[in-house]
Amino acid sequence: MNDGQRMRLLLARDAWRDAEKAYSNEAARYAGVWWFPEGPPADGWPEPVTAAALARLRELREAADTARTDYYDLAATPQS
Repeated sequence: MNDGQRMRLLLARDAWRDAEKAYSNEAARYAGVWWFPEGPPADGWPEPVTAAALARLRELREAADTARTDYYDLAATPQS
């Protein structure tokens, strides 16, 4: 694997990580139980789940899934 291929793989991994974090951060706004080390938000109450919130979560989940697929596709590509 040359430097360019390694960099593309690392960038794909970082994109996947960032997409997962965006989804988790958004989902945490609506969850009654927080899983982050810093605990619940300052007000301690989750936001109500609305149709718009569900649409946003679906978009973020799809983006994270796409980023994961892109990473694995790149990782599985034979390197010369």
